[in-house]
Amino acid sequence: MNYLYQFSVHSIQSFIYRSNRLVEILAASNIVRSINENLFMEFLRGYGIETDEIIQNAAGNVKIIIQKKDDLDTILRYWPLVASEFAPEIGISQAYVELEAGLTREKSLELRKKLEISRQKIYSNEVPSSPVTLVSRRTGLPVYKQQTINGKIEYLDRGSYYKFQEGAGTSIEKDLGLGIDSSHLTRDISHIATKKSNIALIHIDGNGMGETVLKFNQELLAKNIVGKEFSRAHREFSEKIVQTTREALKTAYEKVLIPAKDKYIPARLILMGGDDLTIIVRADLAIPFTMEYLKSMENSTTLPKPLTASAGIIFMKKNFPFNVGYYFAEELTEHAKQYSRNLDNSIPSSVAFHRISGNLDKIPEWKQKPFINISASPYPIDSKYGEITLDKIYELSQELKKAGTSRGILKEIVYNLQENPQKSRDLWNRYKDVLQKKGIKDTFIKKYTEITGEDIISSSSKGIYEVNYVFDILRLLDVAE
Repeated sequence: MNYLYQFSVHSIQSFIYRSNRLVEILAASNIVRSINENLFMEFLRGYGIETDEIIQNAAGNVKIIIQKKDDLDTILRYWPLVASEFAPEIGISQAYVELEAGLTREKSLELRKKLEISRQKIYSNEVPSSPVTLVSRRTGLPVYKQQTINGKIEYLDRGSYYKFQEGAGTSIEKDLGLGIDSSHLTRDISHIATKKSNIALIHIDGNGMGETVLKFNQELLAKNIVGKEFSRAHREFSEKIVQTTREALKTAYEKVLIPAKDKYIPARLILMGGDDLTIIVRADLAIPFTMEYLKSMENSTTLPKPLTASAGIIFMKKNFPFNVGYYFAEELTEHAKQYSRNLDNSIPSSVAFHRISGNLDKIPEWKQKPFINISASPYPIDSKYGEITLDKIYELSQELKKAGTSRGILKEIVYNLQENPQKSRDLWNRYKDVLQKKGIKDTFIKKYTEITGEDIISSSSKGIYEVNYVFDILRLLDVAE
């Protein structure tokens, strides 16, 4: 009898972003990538387990068909231990189903359900601390080794020590074949930040990929394609998805990031697996990079149907905790996905962005339901849905940058809007009166009206004042400095 086995790697983000040092983030990323790309295959070879039916091998997920029950038992017993020794602080969940009548949709769904249950009992080898245990000052975890770093003695927990031993390792950019010289890749976050220390953490996730893969499987099974032929077709389909995203990434690098290179390219790719991508870029390049990536992915002809994705961009200072930034980037990505689902059944590509600039106790506006909406994010990439697109907002931000419009007045209007909307209205009317009396033609106001079809402040049908786009335009200008 054959068995369908799958394992998933969890706690990836906490392992990677536990440190704010870029070199440790890159090292952790390399360790995570090696788990399914190298370590699991070496594990199978080491135990003499043969399988040529690898259905999935990407993004911390591996799904294979195993012929022997003894081999399955070996994997279930020893693989979590091996993986956690290689990458401390991560978790492995695993599950399997018996394939009495071959691989079917029902079996795939059963495996998914079992894997979800398995996540509740993830194996972990973290060492608990006691009141007398020496802990790392940076992570709060028990000290594993003492190490001299940059001439200073540091006490490292086990995960940090493994990252230190890994170093920056081989770059993911090189492994992906982006054609970038390693000497142009920085290990210092300062080489990525703007003059005012602004960076952007971008998380991009494919739209409706679960449904797409499920539909593809159903089509194969309807054609009675099973066994090794099913595995081969599924693998080829997965490879096409990977090829599409890699080509889009290469295009975005070539058109946006490489031309912005000084000594170093102002970006570092952290994770890429399947339709998932996480990257740190210089703040002023975040919008152009994301737009180019999403457009290139949609324009690809590798797959019969264009791929779409949702992106979350967090603008933050270079010293801001990366684990918090990544959490918000994921939240924004989900926010964009929900917007895309409501926009059209095809789930078009969209982007949501937010700037972290104040107290973390303050709830970001995308999670609120305020009486007055001061941000129109998320924005779609394609204009056919009748919405203002992200490239238009970016165009307006560039126009404001060179126009003579008073940013101070615009900021005062925006930040008074929720508490005193009438004051914002009066300020804006006075500003326009001054421009008219002096005979000044403001190019930003003109372009804003042309693109949006409304004034800077518009009255909604409910009689409240809204600033739909100015807040976002100002934000893009602020983070670009």
